[in-house]
Amino acid sequence: MDNQDNSKFPAVTEGRIGGNLVQTVNARDLHAFLVVKSEFRNWIKNRIDEFGFTENVDYATTVEIYRGGERKNYFITLDMGKELGMVERTPKGKEVRQYFIECERRAHSASTLKIPTTAEAFASAFQMIAEAQRVQVQQAAEIAATNERVDRMEQALIIHDKVPPNGELVTYMRLRLKKEFGLSPDLTNKVLDVFSVHPKFAVRNHHERADGGVNYGYWKREINAVVRRFIDECKQVTAAMCEHPFIEGRFRMVKEPVAPKPRRSNARPAADANRGEGA
Repeated sequence: MDNQDNSKFPAVTEGRIGGNLVQTVNARDLHAFLVVKSEFRNWIKNRIDEFGFTENVDYATTVEIYRGGERKNYFITLDMGKELGMVERTPKGKEVRQYFIECERRAHSASTLKIPTTAEAFASAFQMIAEAQRVQVQQAAEIAATNERVDRMEQALIIHDKVPPNGELVTYMRLRLKKEFGLSPDLTNKVLDVFSVHPKFAVRNHHERADGGVNYGYWKREINAVVRRFIDECKQVTAAMCEHPFIEGRFRMVKEPVAPKPRRSNARPAADANRGEGA
């Protein structure tokens, strides 16, 4: 049964994708390991469409006779396997991602492509998971300290009655970056975090229900410079997906800003206007 819980990691083997000899894994084995509730054929097709994976680049397909009919198999790269594991957002997804990373590390450290045994990769992967958990605890403490510093900084911001010149409130900034570059609000927050960009001013919320609250804003010039630097550092991996060295996983983004559509003029041509006057 495809969805049966199985603690054994999916086997990694050599295979050819797009003419290149690479490490591959059978997506059916990965699907079973992750204990995905949806059927395999629906799961793999949805993930390919959602994240823009490309045949003969990220995966190759074969057809086999199965129970009197034909069944399509997908052999995927470890990069694709890592991403599929990550997007499940489950402990097993994290485990299999660490397992694939260990397989890659061992292959790269060898003079020739050598696939580690499942047992070796299994043991090493769990060592890496334990280390990752220790680092997470340390990072959580650092994040808490950072949040405390940010809170103190925000309390020290000058509060304005209206948005200052060249300023932009957070809400409008996110909408603009979504419209111009296709950056989701979540990705925008990650960009600000990666480049340590914090609010530069606060504006009183005069709404009667705001109860004295404030809205935070940034200098538009600084945001534009940060976004341009972020875009320059991104790598286009598919027609629709990009990667950045400090942001995990692929994401959608438009590298060139979308030009605003010209407004239609309501004025009549001069010839039409003259005819109207002479009528």
